Amino acid sequence: MPIPDFVPKIRVLVVDDHPMMNESMCLALEAEEDMQVVGVAQNGRAAIEQALALKPDVIVMDLFLPDMDGIRATAEIAQANPTARVLVITSSAENEHVQRAIEAGAMAYIVKDSSREQFILGVRTLASGRVFLPAEIGEKLVRGLQENKTPIAASTRPERAELTPREREVLALLGEGLGNREIARRLVLSESTVRVHLNNLLVKLGLHERNQAVVYAVKNGLTKQND
Repeated sequence: MPIPDFVPKIRVLVVDDHPMMNESMCLALEAEEDMQVVGVAQNGRAAIEQALALKPDVIVMDLFLPDMDGIRATAEIAQANPTARVLVITSSAENEHVQRAIEAGAMAYIVKDSSREQFILGVRTLASGRVFLPAEIGEKLVRGLQENKTPIAASTRPERAELTPREREVLALLGEGLGNREIARRLVLSESTVRVHLNNLLVKLGLHERNQAVVYAVKNGLTKQND
């Protein structure tokens, strides 16, 4: 079914140092009626400049760039604009790269040999405010976090941080990759109330960004799957 003209398109910035890869991703995105490529960058610094100037809905970011790696570029973009949504697409599925990208602020991670359908789904998922991690990448992230897991001091455990039961529920759903809208629907709350709980739990846990809370929840076994 054709998408009505009045529906806003998902504005995407594509970042990769290989012209053919950029062209391929742009063609795939522009073929979708609800997507629009608003910029293309071939290095990290240009990515930061365009991300801040254009404010795209989704930033597709390669990790291996000539002047500044995608992880650092992602971190700088996320610091300047905490609402930025970065989808990392790269050739590496190594635990270290996945974990560092998520910690830097990426909300999605896929490898370059993924299908076109998975790539498009990732962009749409991020645009809706949700995290997108294919099963194999999510498994690598969890395994990597578990391998690097260290005992948590009593003072930093959620119960010691005096999280309320509702804040613990929000944190658990964050760990599952849900966005504010989905969390609100699941808990029968307003989105503004979810944001209040999120801000409160970040302060109590000494965290600064949403993605840090996601990593915290996964690393410490706080997701619903682990209840």
